[in-house]
Amino acid sequence: MTAFLLAVAGCAREASSTRSVAFITNNAADFWTIARRGTEKADAELAGVTVEFRLGDGTAAEQKRIVDDLLAKGVAAMAISP
Repeated sequence: MTAFLLAVAGCAREASSTRSVAFITNNAADFWTIARRGTEKADAELAGVTVEFRLGDGTAAEQKRIVDDLLAKGVAAMAISP
């Protein structure tokens, strides 16, 4: 999680416009609640950065669909839990 937040902070410093980053999980589990809160905090605190958090359903097909959707939206970076 720390590495993700550092990457987000780096994007904020380099960009003059808003950058969008995403965190994609492999399934829904209680511990992802902590990660989601971290991404929400980063989204609120980092100027010029928006953060999306997406829960997968445990299948590669669903993660691929999420990645394709985010790429189409122009997300600048993604962290994926395979």
